[in-house]
Amino acid sequence: MSFDLPYPDTSFDMVLTSFMLHHLERDDKQKTAMEVFRALRPGGQLFGVDFVELQNFSGKAIRSMMRRDERIADNFDGFLPIMFREAGFKDYLETGHYVFGTISLFQTSKI
Repeated sequence: MSFDLPYPDTSFDMVLTSFMLHHLERDDKQKTAMEVFRALRPGGQLFGVDFVELQNFSGKAIRSMMRRDERIADNFDGFLPIMFREAGFKDYLETGHYVFGTISLFQTSKI
């Protein structure tokens, strides 16, 4: 499970996640962020792609349809940067937006 990784502390330089976080309940997302932080070495980076906070008009129009699923709604409401910051990550950055701004490439690091 993503929130109980079978690896020692500081095992990885990089972690990748692709369209997985929005499938988790909020508590499991938070535990996953803390677990990834634990498994990364100092200076390690997390790279991902997933649904993110909706910034533009087209994305916001889609929000009402997608909000029925609370797990995705967390992402649309901007929970990912908060979750990563609370886990100890620094410098969360969205580097590209796609599909009406609903999906983003993001990165953050363990400093």
